[in-house]
Amino acid sequence: MKGKSFTVTFGRIGTAGQTQTKEFADGEKAQAAADKLVREKLAKGYVETTPSAEPRAASLREALEQALVAHPDDLASHMAYADWLGEQEDPALQARGEFIRVQLALEDESRPTAERKKLQRQEKKLLDAHARGWLGDLAPYLIDQLDDRQDASGSTTYEYRFARGWLDIIEAGFYSAAFAATLARSPQARLLRRLVLKEAFEEPGSYEPGPDVPQGSYSPAPWMLLRSPFLGNVRVLQFGDPVEDDPTDEGHRYWDCHMDGRPAVALVKVMPRLEELYLLAQDVDTDQMFGLKTLHHLRVLQVYHMDHYPLARLAKNPSLGNLTHLLCHPHVMREDEAYIRLDGVRAVVRSTTLKSLTHLRLRQSDAGDKGCKEVVASGILKRLKMLDLRNGCITDEGARTLAACPDLRNLEFLDLTHNCLTRAGTEALDATGVRYLAGRQWQPNGDEWHDREYLCEGDGE
Repeated sequence: MKGKSFTVTFGRIGTAGQTQTKEFADGEKAQAAADKLVREKLAKGYVETTPSAEPRAASLREALEQALVAHPDDLASHMAYADWLGEQEDPALQARGEFIRVQLALEDESRPTAERKKLQRQEKKLLDAHARGWLGDLAPYLIDQLDDRQDASGSTTYEYRFARGWLDIIEAGFYSAAFAATLARSPQARLLRRLVLKEAFEEPGSYEPGPDVPQGSYSPAPWMLLRSPFLGNVRVLQFGDPVEDDPTDEGHRYWDCHMDGRPAVALVKVMPRLEELYLLAQDVDTDQMFGLKTLHHLRVLQVYHMDHYPLARLAKNPSLGNLTHLLCHPHVMREDEAYIRLDGVRAVVRSTTLKSLTHLRLRQSDAGDKGCKEVVASGILKRLKMLDLRNGCITDEGARTLAACPDLRNLEFLDLTHNCLTRAGTEALDATGVRYLAGRQWQPNGDEWHDREYLCEGDGE
């Protein structure tokens, strides 16, 4: 590697081999191409034989980047990397160093408004000039919108953002297997923090079934990510389309979920630093997901559209001690019983593992008044800030049980929408002073369908 070019020799050991020299527009592109070629050759079975006494020129850069991957929140490491880039002769590397320093400066919100505006103009100028090079193979998707589709809201297919000079956020609306495969092999994603995968293209027959893409998969895209070595710093993963979930809107809720959730468990396994996980898909293996021992950093877990909620397994998982938000809204009822039962509610509220839980949403449960008694008896109301038991069969008895507990006043919000309260129940809640919702109450009338309709809001496909 030298300046804007690199020379590589490869062939059978003991022979002169083949030698190739390639020129590039700048040193950063030359380094990226060299690294990519080495990876490809190693994958084909080649062995690197460069003598250790001749360290590659990029060794210091690699060490600095490895330090960032290992400690992405260490601002001193980011600044050291920016300083090293700024000392290089290549203008493209100098620009990257300047960009990192600008973005680090913008994190200081105490800077005067005029100074921040100047920094923002400088940031935009650098992005306009260099983003394509910094994104590498991802540029045709993130900049050119190569997959020329739009999501339901009319937004562009791909959105992205840099932070501290690195790719920080990717949001993919409709995305293809080609994009996912590109992302999987892109070292530009080494410091990616937020990955949103809303809906994959249906591409039946475009990829042969194999170790990554199972037989019968119409959407191979998410499977392409499972072996990526570059997603270990993702902190927020959204898998599926978000739902409109305004707690002040008491209207009926019917959502359509089109995401195949089968790859979700394997994808989470490659993200050991995950802090927020939003599963908005079907067919996720919740037995495996709720039992994963790699969720030590997880704070938020949203699980919608499932028809299996093994909450007792989740409640015993020792890696979930930092979980603060557990948010569950099952699929529309397909069978003869609810997907969240009393035993599941009991397991969660009495769990000695979920000691950090402050926000609990267990919708479409038939736990009813007994569930309210379990909540009160468990003592969990001493620390809960939000309790959402929407779409249930709680009667005035359950409301009075909750209202009689002094710890209920610790709640910032209680949702009992679409239960079986009468005015007596709401008056008991009024007396507590707790902010709550209790619209669309229903009363049993003996009709089997009517009396189970509360379990039928959400995704019905």
